[in-house]
Amino acid sequence: MQLVLLDIELPDGNGLDLIDDLQQLSPQPAVVVMTGHGADYAEQAIARGADDFLNKPFDAARLRVTLLNAAEKQNSVSKSRTSR
Repeated sequence: MQLVLLDIELPDGNGLDLIDDLQQLSPQPAVVVMTGHGADYAEQAIARGADDFLNKPFDAARLRVTLLNAAEKQNSVSKSRTSR
């Protein structure tokens, strides 16, 4: 399983732009975006291909559930591709 936990605010750029690059990888990793800047950034991230988002600050339980959901989604996609 490949998973990227991505912050929107990066020291050398914008995490939203990196989502576009991650979508070009094969196989595509699951992408979970972290933001402390509200729902607007989260909506943009989902529209660009992120699988889920976390609003900062978040607790360990929320992180765990989000990562498990992303892993489950990616496993379903992988199984779907394999069965074709």
